[in-house]
Amino acid sequence: MSLIIGVNANLLGRWKKEAEHPGSESTSPGSMVAMQAELKRLKKENKQLKMEREILKKKGSGLLRQGAWVSYQFIDTEKKVYPITLLCQVMEVSRSGFYSWSSRNISERKKERERLIPKVKKIHKYVRGAYGARRISEELTAKGESCGRTKAAALMQLANVSAKQKRKFKATTDSKHKLPVAPNVLDRNFVVSQPDAIYCSDITYIWTSEG
Repeated sequence: MSLIIGVNANLLGRWKKEAEHPGSESTSPGSMVAMQAELKRLKKENKQLKMEREILKKKGSGLLRQGAWVSYQFIDTEKKVYPITLLCQVMEVSRSGFYSWSSRNISERKKERERLIPKVKKIHKYVRGAYGARRISEELTAKGESCGRTKAAALMQLANVSAKQKRKFKATTDSKHKLPVAPNVLDRNFVVSQPDAIYCSDITYIWTSEG
């Protein structure tokens, strides 16, 4: 049982004895405080061991043989889930090494963004704002850049550009009603024998905020 719950066998026996003899000296306030502190320590240790096992499953068997930079990339991906100190310990790299790599990596990403933003603006201007993130990423990839849709969307936001949304045509003529309809007197007969006999006009739609 002690192996299953991760508690020392001696400690488990002592807890059993205290439960069977509540009036013994072992249930004194000082003993209870020590027992609670030990239980807290064991829970913390058990949690850390569980995280270590999860990290070991994720990293695979050959990751450590691929160089420190691969380990740094793994840590950077998993740092939102696990503590960096624990990740570095499992991956057998130093925290200072990871932070040094991370700062260099940030500088490189910043330089790349500064280089790609003008290209995004140029494409956006050339297509007159017709392209969204997917088409922008395709254009950059065709030019030899490594750029996915998510990255293109971020670059567009930094470049302060966005795709123009096509307005959907809204029909304003409603023929399904029982109201009186003016007769079609002309009936598309535009042949006249004298001036000012027939007049024609048209309707111009003006876009408003309501459509």
